[in-house]
Amino acid sequence: MNNFIQSVLFGLDKNSNVAIITHGDLDGLASAIQVEELIRVFIEGFNGKVETIFTQPFLLDQLPIDRFNPYNKVFLTDIAINNRYPNTTLKFIQELQNKILVIDHHRGWAKYNIHKFTDFKKFIDEDAKSCCYLIKKLSNHTFSDRTEEIIRLGNLTDQGKGENRFNWALKINLRSNEAREQVYGYGISLPFGIAEWYYETSINEKAEKYQEIEKNTKAILKKCSKIKKNVMFVDMRKERDKTVDKTLLFFTAYKKAPYVVLKFLSNKNGNEYLTIATNTKKNLVKLLKVGSGARYRVTVRNDYNGKKRYTDQQLIELLNK
Repeated sequence: MNNFIQSVLFGLDKNSNVAIITHGDLDGLASAIQVEELIRVFIEGFNGKVETIFTQPFLLDQLPIDRFNPYNKVFLTDIAINNRYPNTTLKFIQELQNKILVIDHHRGWAKYNIHKFTDFKKFIDEDAKSCCYLIKKLSNHTFSDRTEEIIRLGNLTDQGKGENRFNWALKINLRSNEAREQVYGYGISLPFGIAEWYYETSINEKAEKYQEIEKNTKAILKKCSKIKKNVMFVDMRKERDKTVDKTLLFFTAYKKAPYVVLKFLSNKNGNEYLTIATNTKKNLVKLLKVGSGARYRVTVRNDYNGKKRYTDQQLIELLNK
């Protein structure tokens, strides 16, 4: 048993309770699955509770520290340091330092003298291509077939090298943890005799559904888009019955124009809306004087009492200022 596995198991016995806080993408899922499998394989008769919490670096401070009082150990996997407010990440770690183990591969940690804040246990390699591949390397362990499959695909997708059914399933609804929980369940079910076939069935169904969404997105871009002075207008008001992946739509459109305006009708009431996005540094919230939204993407209603809030020409002039 090597040093890494000993660090994972340190302080645990068969009745220990463990929390794994991880990123909600496939790399984060694979990393958490590996940690749980190591615990179950190397602690004979493990009968403790394992809770997996999916989050992101900028949401870490929304997890109350006292939530982790019942746990003997907390793992933080594939969670980058918050690059805008690093002390948020460091404070969270410091408050849990007696029970936390951090495993990560994202760049940014080296900028801070981490030991100045805490003496937490960590395995951080900013040169590693993915967190799951880092755990595989450090543990030198042959995982179950399902886990090895997810590790391989998580490593590839974290580098933008290909799609797969797990990633497609996760894209169905990024705000929901349903697909994440099913991928996680699929990963840990085989080695422990649970054999819950419905995980795989549901994952495959979600993957097929997303492939149809991806197909719709590409078709609408081809059929309904036009470019005017650095702005791509995508008009899907007549394609109201089609579901698209807006992120895929915008990032595909950025290859041809720095600004994208998506026109669509609300399924609820038929009102016209615009989602305006950019891959530039321009702050759209300030530019369009809206109350909220991400700097690079805002959505506004465009019809009031039969009048348009913005014409195409007005948007072209605003965005090209």
